[in-house]
Amino acid sequence: MNQVRFINQVRFINQVRLIGLVGLAVSTSVSAAEFVIYDVGAALESAPRGYHYQLNNGVTTLDGDDTGSSNLGLRVGFAKSYSPRGSSIGPIVGADVVLRRLDVGGGSVDTRSGIEVTPGLGWAPHDRWQFLLFGVAGIGVERLTRTASAGYDSASAKGIWTTLGVRVRAQYAVKKRWWVGAEMGWTDAPGTTHGDGLDVELRPRGLGFGLTATYRINLTPTTLE
Repeated sequence: MNQVRFINQVRFINQVRLIGLVGLAVSTSVSAAEFVIYDVGAALESAPRGYHYQLNNGVTTLDGDDTGSSNLGLRVGFAKSYSPRGSSIGPIVGADVVLRRLDVGGGSVDTRSGIEVTPGLGWAPHDRWQFLLFGVAGIGVERLTRTASAGYDSASAKGIWTTLGVRVRAQYAVKKRWWVGAEMGWTDAPGTTHGDGLDVELRPRGLGFGLTATYRINLTPTTLE
């Protein structure tokens, strides 16, 4: 009886070991991939539409909060990762040229162009998936225009904008070098313009969303020595 129990215990231990080996093999086969970013890409975005404003014509000052009908943007840029050899996680450095157009209503349009730097961190849980976190800091030129309408003359003002924020992205490899992704971010982008006797401060702030497409120039990781 004891011998039978001993045999059953040995069989059970062997089964546990077999399950463990199978689990190890499976986990190894789906283990995280080596993290690589060496990309050029573009993003179409819907930037924050809500904004704070302040208008000063030298006599009176108006300020408040409003929401534009759209705030569409285009970014084109480059990003590169650095990571220890074989690591699935690594830091990223990147920069984008950006163009955005905020329709503030009443025939007024705020157009912005400039540069954003995007340091970040990425993780590759699989060779087809990557998850990225970026900080965003930017600066550029801004132009606010207003078309003539009943009671208002046309007007134009120019100035400078800045931005700070964060952005997260999930991207998938549709081919070896081509990736598509979706992203969400929060930014605060104050800008001040002057012209035609009017000083205007516009500060779009809040959540934005985007779709991305990137091409991987190099598939070999740049390692940190």
